[in-house]
Amino acid sequence: MNLNWLPTRDALISGLKSLPLTIVLTVLIWMYAESQFTATEEAAMGNAVVTLPVTLRVSGPPELLAHVRVEPRVPTVQITVAGSAAKIGTIRSALAANKETGVLASLDVAPGLKPEVEASGTIHYVLPEGVALREGPVMMEYLLREGRP
Repeated sequence: MNLNWLPTRDALISGLKSLPLTIVLTVLIWMYAESQFTATEEAAMGNAVVTLPVTLRVSGPPELLAHVRVEPRVPTVQITVAGSAAKIGTIRSALAANKETGVLASLDVAPGLKPEVEASGTIHYVLPEGVALREGPVMMEYLLREGRP
């Protein structure tokens, strides 16, 4: 039986060494293509996207918030929203004029915490009708300080 068509051991090892690089490059190309497809799809649907800063508001038990200051690790978060070109145009105009954009972010403070305690809470977003959150933090660390807000 003639086995000349089989690769040699060196050729097999060489091929296996290049396999991880091939896999990584394939995944990166796939991710890039997917992002381009998504952007093209949104443009075709008439959607627009904007990234904007939103100041965190604090929500929690009134009896706790009356006696402590809540200091979020980052008081302003960057979020990306998508919607119709008209809706996003309205948000962009409000941003340019330093007016309310209609986008709100609320940090939930857990009940029963004592001052000088670090904790983390969930961020909830309120968006105008026809606008969707594309990207933004969902959790934020905060510190409770003794004293009135």
